[in-house]
Amino acid sequence: LYFTTILLTTVGYGDLTPTGVGGKLFSSLFALVGIVLFGLALGVMGSQLVEAEIKDFEHVKSSTSRALESTLTRGSRSLRKKEQKKIEH
Repeated sequence: LYFTTILLTTVGYGDLTPTGVGGKLFSSLFALVGIVLFGLALGVMGSQLVEAEIKDFEHVKSSTSRALESTLTRGSRSLRKKEQKKIEH
């Protein structure tokens, strides 16, 4: 497990190394596969983070626009009431 983890993530520390040609070839291919898998995993995690940020941004944007619309609607109603009172007097 140690050798696999080290090989997949950093191409080895050098404390454990294969001695035969077959082991060296296998380790080289395994390291390349590890780099690809690590890149894919980072891509998926990054994509999920971006999607979560977009979803959060859309939620904040919609709630802000609703609050602004509500405030403007209340403000325009109070202005109309004030104008009506001025006209009545």
